[in-house]
This record gives sequence, C-alpha cells and structure tokens, in this order.
Amino acid sequence: MSEKKTTVCIVGTGMIAGVHAAGYNRCDGVDLKIFNRTRSKAEKFAQQFEVSEIIDTLDEVLERKDIDALDICLTHDLHLEICERAFAAGKHVLLEKPMANTLEEADKMIAAADKAGKVLAVSENFRFEPAIIKAKEVMEAGDIGTPFMIMINDLYWMAELTTVNPAYDWRRKLDGNAGGVLYDRGVHNTAVMNFLGGDVETVYARCMNPQKYWEGDETSLITATHKNGIVSNYIQSWNTIGLPEWDQPRFMIWGTEGSIIDNSNHRIGGHFCYEVGSLRITSRKNDKYKGRVTSHEFLAGKTWLEDIWHQPVPDNMLEDMVRRGNEWFVEDEYPDYDVYHASVSDFVAAVQGKKAPHVSGQNARDDVAVVFAAYKSDETNSVVKMSDM
Repeated sequence: MSEKKTTVCIVGTGMIAGVHAAGYNRCDGVDLKIFNRTRSKAEKFAQQFEVSEIIDTLDEVLERKDIDALDICLTHDLHLEICERAFAAGKHVLLEKPMANTLEEADKMIAAADKAGKVLAVSENFRFEPAIIKAKEVMEAGDIGTPFMIMINDLYWMAELTTVNPAYDWRRKLDGNAGGVLYDRGVHNTAVMNFLGGDVETVYARCMNPQKYWEGDETSLITATHKNGIVSNYIQSWNTIGLPEWDQPRFMIWGTEGSIIDNSNHRIGGHFCYEVGSLRITSRKNDKYKGRVTSHEFLAGKTWLEDIWHQPVPDNMLEDMVRRGNEWFVEDEYPDYDVYHASVSDFVAAVQGKKAPHVSGQNARDDVAVVFAAYKSDETNSVVKMSDM
C-alpha cells in the first residue's frame, strides 16, 4: 500500500512562493495546492508549477480536512493572524523569514503551535546551506581547537538595485516591516551567527541609512558576544561599491588550532553570488585539514621575519604562519543540492512525524531577536543583553 500523500497549501503567489513550489515539486508524496485571493494570480502560478488545485478562500483552506499544512508566503505583518487561525484549525505551518515583526508576535505563534501540538517551522535557507552545516561539524569535532571569533560579511551594491524590482517595493518600506536591510536580509546572517556560535548573550550595533533607497537601515555593524565566549563581528551593507560579493569571504571562523574560511571564488546554486560552494579548513589537530605550505611563501616569510627581528625563527611556527588549509567542496558531498528543496522537504518530514524541524519557531525567534537587539543597541548607543529582550 502506498504511503498517504502529505497535502500542503501554499498561501500567496509571490516570488518566494514559486521557489517553495519548485522545491515541493521535487518531493515525493506531496500534493500541492495553492491559494491567492486574486484567482488570476493563482491560475498563472498553477501553470508554472505542479499544483493539483486552486482554492478560492482562506476559510476553505482552513476548513478542508484533507489539507495537512500551510506554507505561508505572505508579508510578515500577516504571519501571526494566519498562523493562529491555522493552528486552531489543526494545520501545520511553514513560515518565511523573518518570522515576526515583534518578539511578542513570535511568542504567540510558538505558543499557538505548542497548544495545537502542530509543527511550526521557518524556511531559513541559510541554516540549510551545506557549507554552514559542515563548518558546524568541524567546530564540534574540535578540529580547530576552541573557537573564539566569527566574522560575517554581507557587502553588496544592492540598495539602489532593489528599486527596480517590484518584489522589493513592500520590503523597502517600514509599513508592515520591523526594520530595513538588517531585518529583511540580515536575519539570514544572525541565523548563521546563532547556528555557528551558539546563543548570543550581548549585542552592540550601529545602524545607518547612507543612500535612503530603503526607509529603514541599509548598513549595520554588529558585535555579538556568545554565552560560550565566542565573539562575532558582522557587517551588513547594501551600499558598498567597488567590492563585489565574490571578492570577499562570507564568513570566517577562528579557533586556537585552526580556522574555517569561505572560499569566495566558489559559489553554487541559484543564489550563486552568496551561497558558499567550498571551505578552506585548516587544522593543527586533524591531518585531514593540515593543508600545505608552499616553499616560496615559507622562504619569503622566513627572510622577512629573520631580517627584521635579527634572530632565527622556528620553522614549524613559520609554516603555520603561511599555511593554506585544505579545500572542502559542497558538490563532492551534496550533488544537485538546493536549499529550498531541503527546507520544504524537511518540513514535510516533520509534518509526517519523522523528525523535528531543522529550523523551529524558537530558532527563528532567536534569529530575529538578535536583529531587534541590534536596533535597540543603535537607538540607545549601548550594549544590549539578550536576556532583556
């Protein structure tokens, strides 16, 4: 007997809804339906993706016993209302990031899911990136010793570009949104910060709006201290010209015995310019990541130091100074991987009771809480404790 299909209804037909639909179409055992209050938009959507049915009202979506879950692809200000109605109707819910405009809204959604005994998951695609998952595994294995510093860069010339894409029209406004670029885009990287560094304890930030293409912030700088002692430094800007994103590592992790550095020359997938394709891992503890030392760099370093210090320097120390780690490639272990397919597939598995969601409501709440702490820090020009959020 074949396994019963999981029925998911996508609510909304905007840009991200299509990305989710493509992911569901790659999943076995999923019956996909669509709802949009404008039927012509739903009909156009159904022509582009494998959709079994167009549903005309949200009330019908919630009343239908055959629909197991809702994938809500609407503006953030609508998340709470539809989530609460969905859970009251016995549905599971997948949300897009950021999950809420306030922490109070996030807490209400989490509480509603718990009360109903249903899954609340958030499609935070950065938490599904293989390179970020690999970095976490290397850190936890102890290969780089004790991690002490994480650096995250997200620098683009994008604020002006978003003015020509209608999909950004509502995102650039503060009406219906809790902030600017740090809220809309930066929550991806606070997710990386939380995933790699662990729970954040304090945040200090400065936020700016240099070009004013967005009503909210366009550039932010954050220093976060994690409960385990790691310090993260994160720069988010959509105002930087002259430094293409692929000329800079997206993240770097430093430990007492090694490092993990994004190879900015190798990007993959639909996101290309910012989805990490490979890592350079250096470890003094694990020979797998010992890397290599080129003779010309070693000799250059030796000549330079011994010339200015006027004393010999141990070769092993010099070797570590110029060591280049081993490359790890996503495509070697994750061929044909897509983060959105991974996200919706993970949600379906959670709905089926096979696992907990990789990104829970609490995870997503923690991610957006760092953004709100940064805004509070900027407003007060002070260090903000996460326990006060």
